[in-house]
Amino acid sequence: MIWNKKDIDSVKVREIASLFDIDLLTASIFARRGITEPEQFRFFLEKDFRFLHNPFRLESMEETVDRILLAVSEEEKVMVFGDRDVDGITSTVIMTQMLRSLGLDTRWAVPVGEDDYGLSIAAVEDFAADNGTLIITVDCGISAYDEIRRAVELGIDVLVLDHHNPRDGEDLPPAFAIVNPKRDDDNYPFQGLAGCGIAVKTVWSLCMAKTDLYNQRYTMINVSRKGESLRFEAVKIENLMIVRRLDVDPRAEGSYEKIVDFLSGEALFVFDSPGQLRILREELFGNSVDISLYDLKPEMMALFPGLNGESLDSLSRRSRFARYQEGDDTPGLVLANLFISYLLKKNEALFQPFAKSLDLAALGTIADLMPLLDENRILVAKGVELLNRTERPGLQELLLKLDQRGRKIRTGDISWQITPVINSAGRMGEADLAVRLFLSEDPEEIHTLSDKMIELNKKRRTLGEEAWIRVFARAPEVLEKYKKRLIILVDEEIPRGITGILASRLSQAFRVPAVVLTSRGGTVTGSMRSLPGISVNDFLQSLSGLFLDYGGHDLAAGFSLKAENLDRLLDEAVKKLDQLDSRKSSEESIDVDAELPSDYMTPDLEKILDVFEPYGEKHRPLVFMSKKVKIADVNIIGKTGDHLRLLIDSGEFKWPAVFWNGAEHYGKLFEKNDTVDIVYHINRNFFQSRETLQLSILDLKK
Repeated sequence: MIWNKKDIDSVKVREIASLFDIDLLTASIFARRGITEPEQFRFFLEKDFRFLHNPFRLESMEETVDRILLAVSEEEKVMVFGDRDVDGITSTVIMTQMLRSLGLDTRWAVPVGEDDYGLSIAAVEDFAADNGTLIITVDCGISAYDEIRRAVELGIDVLVLDHHNPRDGEDLPPAFAIVNPKRDDDNYPFQGLAGCGIAVKTVWSLCMAKTDLYNQRYTMINVSRKGESLRFEAVKIENLMIVRRLDVDPRAEGSYEKIVDFLSGEALFVFDSPGQLRILREELFGNSVDISLYDLKPEMMALFPGLNGESLDSLSRRSRFARYQEGDDTPGLVLANLFISYLLKKNEALFQPFAKSLDLAALGTIADLMPLLDENRILVAKGVELLNRTERPGLQELLLKLDQRGRKIRTGDISWQITPVINSAGRMGEADLAVRLFLSEDPEEIHTLSDKMIELNKKRRTLGEEAWIRVFARAPEVLEKYKKRLIILVDEEIPRGITGILASRLSQAFRVPAVVLTSRGGTVTGSMRSLPGISVNDFLQSLSGLFLDYGGHDLAAGFSLKAENLDRLLDEAVKKLDQLDSRKSSEESIDVDAELPSDYMTPDLEKILDVFEPYGEKHRPLVFMSKKVKIADVNIIGKTGDHLRLLIDSGEFKWPAVFWNGAEHYGKLFEKNDTVDIVYHINRNFFQSRETLQLSILDLKK
C-alpha cells in the first residue's frame, strides 16, 4: 500500500489557523484536504441553522409553497408519493407530517411488492377516483413523464421534490412545479442534497409561509463616514433572503437618483435611528424631506443582550458571516444578516417542524450516500444530535431493539446498524412498514412493526448471501466478455429489492461498474452501481432507447425494460464500453491527513475528531501516520483468527488497537515488541456502557 502525505504551504496553514482561531494541526488537515477557501470552513466550524442556504434560492420553491397553501385553503386531498429506500421512506414521513400539521387531508404511498420505482399510473388513477387534486412526489418524479401527463389529464396538479438527475436533452416533466437543484436552470449553490434534504427544505419554506414575514420585503439602509469619504448601503430582504443590494458613494454623480429609485415606496430599517437620520439629513436629503426610519437596535438588543454597547462598525469586525465570505463585513451586509438572524430567533417556535424533521433527514442523507459536504454537514450534524434524543416513538423502539439506545449514535452507527434495517423493508417489498412505524403513535403497532422490520432484515441478509454466492462465482467470466470494464449479470431468482446491494458489492469487489438484473412478468429491472470518477449517466443515456424507464445518480441508477429487449441490451452494452473508464492503479494507496509524533498521540486528539465530524461520503474519517511506535502486545481475535488486537506504545500513552485481517502479517512482517510505522484511524469503541478511543490500523511497515 502506498502512503500519500500531500505537501502543503506552511504559510497558508498559519493563515488558516489565525483566521479561524484553530490550532496548527487542525489547520494543516484542512489544507491537506484542499479546504482552504473561507466559504468551505463555514460548514465545518458552524452548526447553526442560520448558515444553511435559503431554500427560496431553489427554483420553483415559492410556486411549490403557494400551491400547498392553496390546497390548505381549498381543503384539497393530497397524496405524498415516495420511494422504497431509506431516503424515500424518510422523505415520505417528513412531508406527510408537515402537510397534516397544516390541516391537509393527506394520504401517502410508496412502491410495495413488485411495484416499479416511482409514481405509477395506477396510483394516479386511484387517487383521481377518490377526488384527489394534488400529488407531491418525494425522492422521485423527475423521470415520471407518463405518470405526470396522466395526472394532468385527470385534473391533478403534481409537485416534484426530487434530487435525481434530470434526463439529458429532454424537457422536464409537465408538473405544476419541480424542485430539484440539478435542474439546468437552477442556481442553488449545492447539488448534493438527498430527497429528504429537499423535503426538509420544503418544510422550512412552509414554516416560513406560516409567519408574517412570507413574501414581505424589508429594506435595510446604513450610511457611514470614514474620514472624508461617505458610503451609502441599502439591502432588500425577502423571505429572509437578500434579493437586491445598493452600495454607492452618495456624493458621486448619479448616485442620488439610484438611491431614490432603490428606496422609493419602501419602509426603511436602520440600526441606531438618531445617528442615521443625522447623516442622511446632513449629507443627502437635507431637513426639508420627511424621513421615516424604523430603528431595529432596541429590539435586537433585547433579543441579543450581547450586542449592548456595540455599533455596526464593531460588529462588522467580528461578524461570523464575514469570516466566510469576502466583502460581507460591510456595515450594510452585517445589518442585513443581523436582521435575518433576529427574525429567525424571534420566530424560532414556528420553525420547529423543520428542526424536528432533521433526525429523519440525517438517516436518509447518510443512507443515500450523499456527500457530507456543504450544508449537508449542518443538516446531518443537527440531525444526528436530534437522533440521540429523538421523540419519535417508532424510531425510539427501533433504536432500542438495535441496541443503539443509551450510547452516543454517530454516522458510522447509522450506516452500519440502523439504515440497513430500514432499507430491508423496501428491499423486501414492504417499504410501507417503515413509513407506518415512523408515523405511528400506537405502542402496540410500533412494537409489531419494529419486530417485523428486524425479521425482514434477517431474511434480506440470508437471501442476499445466497444470491451473492451465485453472482460472485459467475462474475469473472462476464468480466472477460465486457473487456474487464463492466459486469452485467442476469438472475431471475434474485428479488428485485436486492439487485442494488449486489451490484454495489460486485463493483467494489472487481473495481468496475456493475449491473444486476432480474425479471418478473415480462419486465426486466436492473440496478447499476459504479465507482468514484466513473459516472453511469452517459452509458445509460446511450442505451435509453431500450428502457421503459431509467434514472438515478452519477454512481447509482436503476432502469426497466421489456424482457424481449434484454438480449439487445447485453449486446449493445459491449459497444458502449467507451462510455465507461474503469482504469485503476496497480497498487492500492491511502491519503494521510497528518503525521503525528509520539508526543502528539494523546487523548486530546478527540477534539480534532470532533471538528471534522460528521464523517461519511466524500468526507472520510481522518487518517493519521505515526513512525517508530512499539507493538507492546499482540492477540489474535475473531472467529476464524483473521484479526489482531494490539497495544501500541507511543511513549506517554499506550493505545489499544485493532488490525482487521492483520493476522496473516503477524510473524512475517512484524513481531511483538517490534518498532513500526503505522497509518490508522482513531475510533470510538463502545463497550459495557463506556466509550473509549482506540486505533484502527490500516497498514503497518517495519
